[in-house]
Amino acid sequence: AWSFPTPAAALPVVAHFWQRINEPFQETRERIGDMLAALSGPVKVSGELYGSTLSLGNEANEGAGEMFSVTPPTFGYPRYYWRARVYDTYGEGQWTISETKTQPFLPEQSNLHLESATGETGSFYFNWKTNRTTLFIAPSQPVWVSRSSKIQYQVADEDRLDVITWRPEPAIQPGDLYQVRSLLINPTLADLRSAGTDYPEWVTKRYLQIPDSLSTEIRNLAQNLTSGKTTPYDKAEAITNYLHGQITYSLTIPSPPPGIRQLDWFLFIWKSGYCNYYATAEVMMLRSAGVPARLAVGYAQGEIKDGAFTVRGRDSHAWPEVYFPGVGWVEFEPTTSQDPIIRPVERTPEETGEIQPPTNPLRGDRPLSEPEFPEFEEESDTANTRRFRVSRTGWWVIISVVVAAIGYGIWRYNKKSPLAQRIPLFVRRQYQQRGLAVPPWVERWVRWSESSSVERSFHAINQSLAWLGKPQPPHVTPVERAQLLKALVPLLAEDVDLLTQEHEQTLFGQIPGDPVKAAQAAWRIRYSTLRSIMRRWFVGEEDEH
Repeated sequence: AWSFPTPAAALPVVAHFWQRINEPFQETRERIGDMLAALSGPVKVSGELYGSTLSLGNEANEGAGEMFSVTPPTFGYPRYYWRARVYDTYGEGQWTISETKTQPFLPEQSNLHLESATGETGSFYFNWKTNRTTLFIAPSQPVWVSRSSKIQYQVADEDRLDVITWRPEPAIQPGDLYQVRSLLINPTLADLRSAGTDYPEWVTKRYLQIPDSLSTEIRNLAQNLTSGKTTPYDKAEAITNYLHGQITYSLTIPSPPPGIRQLDWFLFIWKSGYCNYYATAEVMMLRSAGVPARLAVGYAQGEIKDGAFTVRGRDSHAWPEVYFPGVGWVEFEPTTSQDPIIRPVERTPEETGEIQPPTNPLRGDRPLSEPEFPEFEEESDTANTRRFRVSRTGWWVIISVVVAAIGYGIWRYNKKSPLAQRIPLFVRRQYQQRGLAVPPWVERWVRWSESSSVERSFHAINQSLAWLGKPQPPHVTPVERAQLLKALVPLLAEDVDLLTQEHEQTLFGQIPGDPVKAAQAAWRIRYSTLRSIMRRWFVGEEDEH
């Protein structure tokens, strides 16, 4: 309820009534699906960068806009990482996730049982600033969130989970606040060196995967760097230091020549790149040396501002996580654009104390986890002897305020969730409440109803490709789809470029693209595509210009 306006904040009764009105209308909103050009892939979408696959790519994200701010339980921590998801399988320049399961999570539930070692938890308070997202951004070991959600996970030991992603339901909107409780894993160097190699079976089975295509040169480099190192920590530190010292950071990296794989190009020839390459190289070399590791993506710590971390688009980041028995997943930092992580040598007395929640960003005088109630001054004896009388005018004022609040709520609700969105949501809810599987066509209807007008217009490119007999799989990016359509029908180049520009502005920019221009371009694309198809059928020739 944090994200809703309170038109009668000065009147506690009306404010409470206003919350009661809004509460039933929190409906599920998800990202659009395949028909909107593989936006779940590794495309630079403001608010949601990471899909079920992640390519190494050629260019790092450099958005300057503020994504979110986060107030941590303490600033006395070596390094925070704000994680979106993890990947476990690599091959041919792309990361994927092996088979997973999902389960719902409600704020009323207790903390999750993670695969990590138990430890103290801390509360983090996020203020989301950019476009909506269907991925929780959270510290690396979240165990509880303040919103209804769905967890994507893999089974670890017994009743413990290895969490891959945590998805809010409904999606997070600009201005939303949410709270995350996370394990605070801050091992000392002694802890890491003494962790040993008694790995659980689920760890060795999943996090030692190496593609057959990984070159002998990379395997040999890993062996040379870790030779003589007696602990997994020392091996990880040796590889981290090598990458941090021998590879220069660059926002771009050209594609390798034919016959050269991307990691070999990065490590031995170009010797420059960004975090996707650094982290992937470290994970592959660690696995080659027998150390379980995985790739995590999300955001670097950001800058401290007004008692919180401010995180921008340019802070998007990838890093390796290494598994230590009895400790859990621990981050390492090979990318030279980030400072090295300085871990404590031994535990200090301060680290054993209880962590107090920070003050509420909206109410500086109390913790955010403490419920807020209206404060009333005690009545004096004189006041107790008086009867509170409300004049007829006073009652009309109160009634008017309540009616205005209700009217404003209805207006806001219809503005935010029009009938075209509520109908498919209602249909889906009927299936869910009866325990029935939701048909795919209903899910597609819901996703379509929740997309913006510019995103719907961009569907003209996907539709045209399908008409031309070239439908594209989900992992193909919007830009690649646009380029393919221009190659098939050169006549469309100008309109395709215009629509792509408005689409990118909507997804990446702070100001959405022009829906009128996008709709006009979409209409011309469909018309010209059909015209081209008709010419091929009846005339046997293609449009050239």
